[in-house]
Amino acid sequence: MGAAVLKDLVLESALNSVHLEQGGDVHADALVLVGTWKEGPWTAGDPRATAARGGGFFLGNMKRISKFTNVSMTRLRATYGGCMFVKVDQNFRYQDFNKDPYKFSNVRLRGCIARKDGAGMYVDNVRDMQVSGPASEITQSRATGAGGGVFFNCDY
Repeated sequence: MGAAVLKDLVLESALNSVHLEQGGDVHADALVLVGTWKEGPWTAGDPRATAARGGGFFLGNMKRISKFTNVSMTRLRATYGGCMFVKVDQNFRYQDFNKDPYKFSNVRLRGCIARKDGAGMYVDNVRDMQVSGPASEITQSRATGAGGGVFFNCDY
């Protein structure tokens, strides 16, 4: 398994900008994702509201996330995980996946919306996750369901 390395990127008009699935390691540093949605109702077919999981990042079944730092996400929206959706499927959790902690530092999630759960982060079946750093913040985000900041579920 390889590694996904993302560094010094700015993604504007971001919606489902980064989708990483069934991979090795994630290294993300100095990323900025900015959405363009405006306040208003969700409408069918609205391209600003089509993200199902992870308005900015979808990280599914990654072996490890060893570096995810200095990442800023603003004004993103999705049904689950307005800014970020992180999941380990049951088939993968019994393999050699997710034994190392998923590490996030200096992550800024601002003004994100989840139509259902987890406006900042939606985290499902991740065994060990660490969010740290003096600049880490989740602000002005809201969910219609649970977890305006973080929704965390683990069935281990």
